Amino acid sequence: MFVTILFIFVGYVNGQYPDSEYCSIVCDTGQHTMCAYEPVSRHCHHVESLMDPRRRQKILSLHNSFRNVVAGGSHPFQRTQSSNMRQLYWDLELEGIAERWAYQCNISSNDDCRDVARFKVGQVMSKSRSLTRSLDYYDTLFNMVWFAEVEEFSKCCAKSKYKQQRSIKHVAQILYADAMRVGCADVIIKKARDLREMRVTICNYGPGVVNGVELFKIGEPCKSCPIGTMCRGPYSKYPHLCSGT
Repeated sequence: MFVTILFIFVGYVNGQYPDSEYCSIVCDTGQHTMCAYEPVSRHCHHVESLMDPRRRQKILSLHNSFRNVVAGGSHPFQRTQSSNMRQLYWDLELEGIAERWAYQCNISSNDDCRDVARFKVGQVMSKSRSLTRSLDYYDTLFNMVWFAEVEEFSKCCAKSKYKQQRSIKHVAQILYADAMRVGCADVIIKKARDLREMRVTICNYGPGVVNGVELFKIGEPCKSCPIGTMCRGPYSKYPHLCSGT
């Protein structure tokens, strides 16, 4: 089968982290994505990665801006402040794993195992027919879809330990205070028998949120920053986030 590949980002993952190393990572839910799946599935007719430095910066900025607003208690639907919300940093390994899953072109749900040696990895994913190259696409996706769950989140979960539920599956991961790394894939795919292309956006987060954890500590911003992190002051870009890796 002829497969058109316009651009594949695998350099970091395949260079620094050979696929064979992922096969030793054990998950209760199945085999690791980097071990179980080939770089591009035979189900694909066409794949195109849209990710580039501008898009990474845009996605990272949207995440941190949202986390900063929520941590500061100034979101209209979420007034509870967080004292330990961390700033997120981009992670190329997580991006590469997200792209591997997107390149299977037959995905209907999250992958079974995406953990790395450093931590367990959470994931959010959306599919769309929008093929626009505009960066405004991310404003729509994040603000109107993923972040929009914060209203439901404020009613059920901000002050309790996390229990997985569909209505907050995106925002709970995005607002998990202990998460410090994010890496996303944004891929146009076309399966061999499809007439139309589809866009798949996947973000991986480390550490990922799991059942029973405290999503964030309630209290004055920055009062409970993890060791080695600190807030950078009122004039910084994200004054309510604990920065440092």
